[in-house]
Amino acid sequence: MPFVLAPAEPERAKLLPIDMDYVLGVLLRLLVIPSPSGRTDHVMQLVGEEVAALGMSFDLTRRGVLRAELAGDDPAAPDRAVIAHADTIGAMVKRLKDNGRLAIV
Repeated sequence: MPFVLAPAEPERAKLLPIDMDYVLGVLLRLLVIPSPSGRTDHVMQLVGEEVAALGMSFDLTRRGVLRAELAGDDPAAPDRAVIAHADTIGAMVKRLKDNGRLAIV
C-alpha cells in the first residue's frame, strides 16, 4: 500500500499520494551536505532549487530562512505551515525549560 498524507479534516480534503522515491532522493542529497550549526548556505541552496523545481517562488530572509507559499484553490480552507530545521544541531540538550527554551550541556 502506498504511503499517503492523511488530511486534518478528512471530510474537506482528499488523500494525497506521496512519491517516496522523490522524498528519499531529496533526503539523501540533504543528508550528505555538511551543515554545522549556523552554516546552512549549501542546504538552503538545495532546498531553494527543489522549491523552485516544484514551481513555487520563495525568498530568503537575512537570517537564512527560506519562505515559500503554495496557494490552495479553496479560499475557505484553513492555512497550513511546514517548518523544518536545516542545520545540524551542534549542542547537546540537557532539558526543556518551562519557558520552552532548551538548556544546553
